[in-house]
Amino acid sequence: MRAGRLWCLSASVLVLWIATPVLAAENPPQPSLPVDFDQTVYGDVTVIGNAVLGCPPDDDTHDPQFPARLCREAQSRRGSGVSAQNNGHWMTWTDVDGDPATYNSSTATLDVPAGASVAYAKLGWAGATARSSTAPCGRRGERPPGEPALQAPVLAVGGKTTALGPRRFTYTVDHADALGPTDQQFYSAQADVTAEFRAVATGRPVPVTVGNIWTPQGRDCFGGWALTLVWSFDRAHQEAPARRHITVHSGHVRVQSQQRQVQARLAGVRPTGGRARIGVTAYEGDWAQPADRLLVNGQAQADPGGGGTDNFFSSYALGNPEPVNNLSVDAKVVEVAAAALPPADPDALLDLSGRTDAFLVQGAAVSVPLPELVVTIRPDRPAVHAGDPVDHTVEVTNTGEAPARDLAARIAGGPACARLPDELAGGASAAVACRTEAAADDHPVTVEVGGSSLAGDRLAGTATTSVEVLRPAIGVVQTVEPDVVVDGQTVTVDVRVENTGDTPLSGLRLDHDVLEACDRADAGTVDPGQAVTVTCEVEAGVTDVADTVTVTGSDRLGLATTASATAGFSVVNPLLTLSAVWSADAVRAGETVAITVRVGNPGRIAFDDVAVEGEPAECRRMIGELPAGATVTYTCEVVVERDLRTDLTVVGTPRLAGADAAKYRRSASAPVRVTVLAPELEAPVPPPPTPPEQVRPEQVPPEQVTPGQVPPEPAPENPVTPAPTYPVAHSQPAAKPVIALIAVAAGMAIMVVTAAGMAAARKG
Repeated sequence: MRAGRLWCLSASVLVLWIATPVLAAENPPQPSLPVDFDQTVYGDVTVIGNAVLGCPPDDDTHDPQFPARLCREAQSRRGSGVSAQNNGHWMTWTDVDGDPATYNSSTATLDVPAGASVAYAKLGWAGATARSSTAPCGRRGERPPGEPALQAPVLAVGGKTTALGPRRFTYTVDHADALGPTDQQFYSAQADVTAEFRAVATGRPVPVTVGNIWTPQGRDCFGGWALTLVWSFDRAHQEAPARRHITVHSGHVRVQSQQRQVQARLAGVRPTGGRARIGVTAYEGDWAQPADRLLVNGQAQADPGGGGTDNFFSSYALGNPEPVNNLSVDAKVVEVAAAALPPADPDALLDLSGRTDAFLVQGAAVSVPLPELVVTIRPDRPAVHAGDPVDHTVEVTNTGEAPARDLAARIAGGPACARLPDELAGGASAAVACRTEAAADDHPVTVEVGGSSLAGDRLAGTATTSVEVLRPAIGVVQTVEPDVVVDGQTVTVDVRVENTGDTPLSGLRLDHDVLEACDRADAGTVDPGQAVTVTCEVEAGVTDVADTVTVTGSDRLGLATTASATAGFSVVNPLLTLSAVWSADAVRAGETVAITVRVGNPGRIAFDDVAVEGEPAECRRMIGELPAGATVTYTCEVVVERDLRTDLTVVGTPRLAGADAAKYRRSASAPVRVTVLAPELEAPVPPPPTPPEQVRPEQVPPEQVTPGQVPPEPAPENPVTPAPTYPVAHSQPAAKPVIALIAVAAGMAIMVVTAAGMAAARKG
């Protein structure tokens, strides 16, 4: 609307009136606009809108001042003066919804990022009340039924239509005494429609249709609606990497002939030094009437529709930019430079001015960027060992569009890190080093970064990384089979290497201190929890072996770890002993001799299949198993018919694991010597027997000593008392000449005894 025009005056008077603007001092600052929404979100604000009045058809007969063609050209921002304004055309309702219950309607397109939710939505609308008797719209316009304060607009979104009755909205109208003679009376209304947009589709354009906006048809008439919507994510998102502080303000601020400049304060916006976004909803701004301006803290803002800074209110609405000039509604968002919103002032002051244009500002939404600290931490090495120093690179990124300051980083529960820059601009990054000491096992390391915004808001960011602590360990078991062998027997040596740590070990090396033939320079790689067995064979010598193997492996950091195991084998000489003792060396034919046989195993391994063989047959025995260190003694009785000149032999197989038993069979023999005496008429009286020769202990053959048996004491060199008579074990029969001599001697003795007796008798 061209506010200063006196419709009944001449053009010369009009020029004079324009040259006399109202001073700013006549317009005291307005109080702060009410706040409808105030939150910090991972999101932003969107403003869309459209008019419900459009250009008349070419054949319109309603007192045309200018051809309808000029109105349509004005919609494309062509033309000038009254012919390019709604003032010069019979504005006609648009009705696009096909609903007979609505007399006007229009549509705009809403875009909400995929996955976002609607945090807040407000629908505003405005029009002329048609109560002005001097303005064309009120003087000759065609009014809709009812009253604007009671009219229920219809909202259709997502397939659902809602009528917003008077209980749903707030209504504001111009005070008549504040209007000039050429000013129309405007009304505005708004409703919270968050519930209607909770389930709105995201990630694709959504049509929003609004109808039944109360406003007349006619010259200088206007009417339309605007939607202010805040969308958000639960957390940082690529569409909203940092939080923003959003406030939505409502109001009914007129710029008209009585007040060419109006100030409105937006309280609590809390600027942070970044570029803010301000959404503006206004009505009846004429593109063809320049010199209307929006200043934010004194800095003029440009019309995003291309109107520059000297024609901000130009009926340009987002969501329906065709036509670019809808002749009724401004619903747009502007980028405000950081300098226009200094952090020192928590509020924003809007200066609204119009030299010739009159308009209504219904509300504003301010989206202030906040700094956001995103922290990453990365150890300089992929893995370490316990106790190693670990350097971490900590990168701090300000994903917001406002600077952050007073930054400091420290390891949680640990030391501070290197110094960060004093200030980090929006979108910038900085890196510092932090050092920790590796614990005994894998563990997390958390870095905490703090700071503040230029508005004094505290900032915090954390990041955690995992430090992998390698714990290399080897378990080694060495076994030999068999562990008791004889000289020349093959021995199998197995070395079992198990990775008992948590990291692969490569380049396994086996070093034997004795069995060097079993060394291995590279036995491969063993993974955690796995085991490998390295086998070799050696030939036993004549001595026992105790071998220690040392196994070495390296983890992926090159640290060597070792473990050792010892095993060995005994080299034995399997031995059987046999002794035979008989009860008489000489007997008469047919007499019985008792022979005591003792079989011994003085060695360290058992014998199997032990048997006594040979003659006499009565002394043969199958003994079977003979444990190590054991003896078996038994007695056999033999009826002697002729001299015994025989041998008994014990045979057996040593119990050797892994060996050919027959190859190592052992035996031992003992003689049996018994003489049969010749028959005689009269048995001579035998002389006193000669004591058997005392055998010194060192002269006793090993095979005749039973384990646990005490050897006989050495005999004195000159015994005083003759030894008692013992059976002869190994007697030999005397030669015949010897027997004759003994007989002669015995006869002579008898003769001497007899002669002596006779002499005594004679004496007597």
